[in-house]
Amino acid sequence: MKKQITIFLLLIIHTSAWGQKDPLPKGDCTDALVMKTIGKWLKQKDNNTAFAGTVQQEAYVRLEQLHQAIMKMAPEPAGVDVRWKRSIGVSYFGTTRKYF
Repeated sequence: MKKQITIFLLLIIHTSAWGQKDPLPKGDCTDALVMKTIGKWLKQKDNNTAFAGTVQQEAYVRLEQLHQAIMKMAPEPAGVDVRWKRSIGVSYFGTTRKYF
């Protein structure tokens, strides 16, 4: 049974690696070419946390207002696809910093 599972997992890894196609550029990739590329806003799934009810809804309303303001400043991002999501909870951003 272990052998069959191992072969199955290796087969999945092999087929997923060949299933991805690299984009082929039509020339040299320069800053000017990248900045001419029109990006888009991509919405990711929101994180559900321990907060619920009015606390979560109020926070999401404020984040949505902030997102709308940012979209007014950059309605079509140049050279990048922007992914955004809403999340409430504990953040560990910057906790690995070991210097002052």
